[in-house]
Amino acid sequence: KGSVYLLEGTYNISDTTKVPSDVSIIGQGAGAVMFVINSSPLTTGVISNADDIGGNSRILIKNLRIDGNKDNNTNNNQCGIYFRNVNESLIANFWIENTKAQSIRFYGQVGHACDNNIISENMISKNTVGSLGYANILLQNFLRGIVSKNIFTADSPNTYGISLVSAKNITVAGNYIAPAHGSGIGQQSSSDNIIVGNKVVVSDAYNVAFNSRCVVAGNNLENEATTGTAIIDNQGPLNSVISDSIIQSSFEGIRLISKRHNISGNIDVISGNSHGIYLSAAGANTSKCNLISSNYIYKSSGVGTTYGVYIWLTSASNNYLVGNLIGGAFTAYIQDNGTSTFYTDKLKITLQKGEYTGLENGGTLTPSGPASYLRLNPASNITLGNPAIADGKTGGDILILENTSDTYTIMINDNNNVQLHINPLTLDKNDTLTLIWDGNDWIETGYSNN
Repeated sequence: KGSVYLLEGTYNISDTTKVPSDVSIIGQGAGAVMFVINSSPLTTGVISNADDIGGNSRILIKNLRIDGNKDNNTNNNQCGIYFRNVNESLIANFWIENTKAQSIRFYGQVGHACDNNIISENMISKNTVGSLGYANILLQNFLRGIVSKNIFTADSPNTYGISLVSAKNITVAGNYIAPAHGSGIGQQSSSDNIIVGNKVVVSDAYNVAFNSRCVVAGNNLENEATTGTAIIDNQGPLNSVISDSIIQSSFEGIRLISKRHNISGNIDVISGNSHGIYLSAAGANTSKCNLISSNYIYKSSGVGTTYGVYIWLTSASNNYLVGNLIGGAFTAYIQDNGTSTFYTDKLKITLQKGEYTGLENGGTLTPSGPASYLRLNPASNITLGNPAIADGKTGGDILILENTSDTYTIMINDNNNVQLHINPLTLDKNDTLTLIWDGNDWIETGYSNN
């Protein structure tokens, strides 16, 4: 137990510095440099925990610089910091540069996750990221942690800024990620994570990926890739993508592969040959049962057949589009190849359909649930009573009635709370009656004798 203080100066490192539990390594700032010597035999991290089997806890690494000297070393496994089976530890105010592999890697073995760790306010740059997985910060089997306020610049091709693998209940917040190539924030086999308030600029692949039960909110994303996607669903359900203030993408804005997502309040500005929001499929997964609402989707330029919202397959069913504003150079604002898509939108509106049985002579038609379009199927000729229809709930409610019976009629009288153009009004097969509730009465707005 205790602390090791590094004053300004260069400390030549030939092998791993191993830190036990309850120990801190604290530098005097960026001038306190741990420098990996030429042709170092180092095979893991410049700094690692002492017990990589049983694990360690409560380690603090703070306020110094690691220089991996990558141009004069060949081992692609040389990390900046490599913690294995470590809990309740903090890495903060660090400069990590020129490493051959990850800047920071946490690895939890099966049955021994890395739990309750914080990585915050570090500067990460000019790292190669080699054979141990493509990420500057790689978190594997990592639980209940925070990755915040880190700055990533000048990464090598095909790398992630941050990668979550089998990670759960992680908050990734307020990071600036601007790799020259590669993806920003990736997730594999991960769930229940919050990705909020990050600035991510990429020129290849995607900005943010999510798995299951994640929240992606308030991020500022720019994607310069010719085939990249700003936000992609990595085949996990029940995610929310909310209020991402700018999605500037040369290719797709948001791609969904699985189901039951909430995509709301985003500004999606794209250029190039692709779509604003793309409901796609992969393997056994099809994107369905999604709420897509109050998004601004705009295509500034580009060629090809593209759509503001593209629902690709008939198996993409029961999606709900509400109040989206779509404009610009799309081939069409919405291309809907799906099944049972619901709309409450300036382009189209869909009313909830209901089947109504049990009509009785002298009875009152009482809609149950939120349906505005009722298909009536009487078992005999019916004359409704007084009132013919139960009161509406809210002024402005719409009710459309259709008789679907091949044999029987429905008679509705102009009485009590129903105001009709004729008394009585009879609905035969496929006849429809449209009414609006004004707060006191159902007022007829349309009748069709079919």
